[in-house]
Amino acid sequence: MANEEILQLILDKVTNLDNKVTSLDNKVTDLDNKVSGLEDKVSNLDNKVDDLGTRMDSLEKEVQKNRTMIKNNSDRLDIVVRQVNENNQILKQENVQKWLKVGSEVMEHWQEK
Repeated sequence: MANEEILQLILDKVTNLDNKVTSLDNKVTDLDNKVSGLEDKVSNLDNKVDDLGTRMDSLEKEVQKNRTMIKNNSDRLDIVVRQVNENNQILKQENVQKWLKVGSEVMEHWQEK
């Protein structure tokens, strides 16, 4: 083989290697772009998770507030029920006393006759 042929063969191989390196460089750039896109997606998901956490905290506070309100209303309802029951007892006692008085008056009226 002549020197020119050897040099041409070496040049062809170097050119081929250069093309392969360029191709690999392009693939690495594509992969880097994909990784960057994935990082953006992960960042977006992190933000969404943070937003959900904030919403959950807000909902938990609202639930606790509602539980407290329900408890307070339940306590108030218990008080009202007790008062109604007491009033009913008083009314029953007053009613019995009125009927006893009416009964006594009727008895007196009959005894007079």
